[in-house]
Amino acid sequence: MTLEIIKRLNLDDIKAVTISNGACPDDLADVDMYGKQNEHGATIISLFEDFRERFEPGAAPIVQRIGALRSLHEAGLKTWVSMEPYPTPNIVKQDIREILKAVSFVDRIVFGRWNYSNRSTSFSHSPEFYNAMAEQVARYCNRRGIDFHIKEGTISEHVFAV
Repeated sequence: MTLEIIKRLNLDDIKAVTISNGACPDDLADVDMYGKQNEHGATIISLFEDFRERFEPGAAPIVQRIGALRSLHEAGLKTWVSMEPYPTPNIVKQDIREILKAVSFVDRIVFGRWNYSNRSTSFSHSPEFYNAMAEQVARYCNRRGIDFHIKEGTISEHVFAV
């Protein structure tokens, strides 16, 4: 059904921007059928499958999401990743640089804090943590020419230059 909606939007010269925690279908790479103007994204907040199983039940495996995005990117389509809601270390200990490296081929990265549970705010250094993570994302993207957006409310105060 989603593919049919994208086709219909494109018939009226309306760009489709998709995001999923599933794997984008390979069919989207058929630019004659679905257009080259569209942008396709996936939510990637961790590389740990046990985390995905616990917090994203029913979502596609992370490696499958990344692989699908890479295929679309290699077909010449714009791809992006939403790193939101990004968990604090009391939820999962991980290295954001590993995630950034895994998605380094995308055209855009959107980063945001874990905001729908008090688990992240119960982390004693939550504001400093998100400031530091946002700075890492911004610097990584700037060095590699990747467009990025830090979601409003992620940075507790403007503490770095991007």
